[in-house]
Amino acid sequence: MKIKWGEKINWKYALGELFLIFLGISLAIAFNNWNDARKQSQIETQILKEILGELNDDIKDIKINKGGHESAIRANEVLLDYYIGKTDSISKDSLNFYVFVVYKNFTSISNTASFEYLKSIGIGVVENDSLRKKLSKLYDVTYENISKIEEQHQPTQFYKYQRELFWDHMKDHLAFDKQRLLKLKERKADQEIDPYFVQSMFEMKVMRQYIVKYYEEMIEQITELKQEIIEYKNFST
Repeated sequence: MKIKWGEKINWKYALGELFLIFLGISLAIAFNNWNDARKQSQIETQILKEILGELNDDIKDIKINKGGHESAIRANEVLLDYYIGKTDSISKDSLNFYVFVVYKNFTSISNTASFEYLKSIGIGVVENDSLRKKLSKLYDVTYENISKIEEQHQPTQFYKYQRELFWDHMKDHLAFDKQRLLKLKERKADQEIDPYFVQSMFEMKVMRQYIVKYYEEMIEQITELKQEIIEYKNFST
């Protein structure tokens, strides 16, 4: 609307035009905000879906490692009982497995790609406060801790620090048969028992029990996180 000098202004008409302009701008902003929110929701849904799949794989891996440590604990008990004379025999199949696993290390393979991508674009994409906190706790605390326990903590580096000690003390008890399988030697009447070795085997067992307990807590934590994601996004189970 053009206004000539001296012409009376139609305020009703002018205000109407201003209102229409304001309404148009407001609708455009609202649409853009709605569109951005929709896109962010789609990104959130896709990332959480990928995280959910990775958590399923993580639980499988943790359970495998947990089973490995439990087998090593059993091997520790049986071999130590034989070493101190508490038992006189071990089946050949079990003996070979026990010796193989007793000082074996197990390392978790945590799938963190989707969470790292989430952090790169901003963890605020996940609108649920509780879920954000649980995601950060799992990936930035729990996974970091288990990595340090498995790979850096000296008492849990069984293969590196316990393998040689084990063979130094068990070599007089073990031999190979014609099939290159381990068998027990006949026990000597004056076989000495080294308390240092006994204590070291006990400490190995305790450390493995600690790791197993940590795995159990991880499984519980991941299971709770998975359930919250499923309920939050109504994913099918």
